[in-house]
Amino acid sequence: MTCKETLEFAANIAAILTFLGGAGAWCYYQYGFCHKRKVLEKHLKEEREADKKLGKQGARSFLHLTTKLGLTETDILRASFNNCHIKRLERLDEKGFAEKILFQYHNDNSN
Repeated sequence: MTCKETLEFAANIAAILTFLGGAGAWCYYQYGFCHKRKVLEKHLKEEREADKKLGKQGARSFLHLTTKLGLTETDILRASFNNCHIKRLERLDEKGFAEKILFQYHNDNSN
């Protein structure tokens, strides 16, 4: 095998490994995102069920979710937009502008 053939072989192997590394990193990122979304959904569902017994709304703020789950505001927003069970509610100030965003578990049976 000549030096040129060896270099071509090494370049082909490097290209394949680069693709596999990129695909693995993408899969890891997607897994992390799905895991965060499920953790948020599960927490909101449990809180909603507990608050339902007390006659409360069961909505949670960014601060509550960040403290309890360790998720960032970006993670919470992204998960809420990609999940049909997480409902975003707004709390208005006296002028009618949104003051807070609250998150609540929602499904067809619990309106």
